[in-house]
Amino acid sequence: YIKRIGSGMEGTVDLVNDLKHNRLAAMKTVVISSLKKHEIELMTQKEKMALDIKCPTIIEFYEIEESQNARITYMEYASGGTLKEYL
Repeated sequence: YIKRIGSGMEGTVDLVNDLKHNRLAAMKTVVISSLKKHEIELMTQKEKMALDIKCPTIIEFYEIEESQNARITYMEYASGGTLKEYL
């Protein structure tokens, strides 16, 4: 863990060191215990699609972990600021 870089309705995003691959990564944590079944199913579909996308202009999803209460998604860290700041 390095620092919190965002939070919102879905959860939090932290900047972490991916020691296994020697890179920085964004770690998104969503508490799924508060979600409805159809919301979890929709999230799962989106994540599966995102894992398959390999494009230099789209954030790459690396890995997804799940526990009873949370889903953790590790993805490429974009250091250029937020989309809101960019626009």
